[in-house]
Amino acid sequence: MARPIGILALAGLSFLAAQGTGIRLFFHLFYLLLALLVLSYLWAWFNLRGLLVQRETFTHRSQVGEQARERITIRNVWPIPKLWVELQDHSNMPQHGSGFVTYLPANERRRWVARTPCTMRGKYTLGPATLISGDPFGIFRLERKLEGTGEVLVYPKTAALPG
Repeated sequence: MARPIGILALAGLSFLAAQGTGIRLFFHLFYLLLALLVLSYLWAWFNLRGLLVQRETFTHRSQVGEQARERITIRNVWPIPKLWVELQDHSNMPQHGSGFVTYLPANERRRWVARTPCTMRGKYTLGPATLISGDPFGIFRLERKLEGTGEVLVYPKTAALPG
């Protein structure tokens, strides 16, 4: 949040300099900085719109020592490409992959398959997730919460008993 405030303060200083000196360069700098803030925010906001996220859990039950698998698909349904979209997964399963960053062309999709080693027994929740994106200048970073979850039940490791 410090970057937008810093740019806004710089715009304010250039406005004061323009008013005090009457130099047109400071007026142009003021308008340019304000336009940069507005366009950057709109870019970051539009980057999170038109995205559909689907979570498919392939492993609902597993044993310690096996892998739990799930696939996350992000689909861009807008005709505008998304330069970068980050998905952070807030699962409580130990050693679970936390997410990925991707570029999404217009009307395309990206898939990510997570294979998590089951190291402890218990019942774990996969998700929810957060979509994060921003503008190309790094001024704004916006988030959108996703509610979809899945569950994995990890049983203790079994051992073969002698005859």
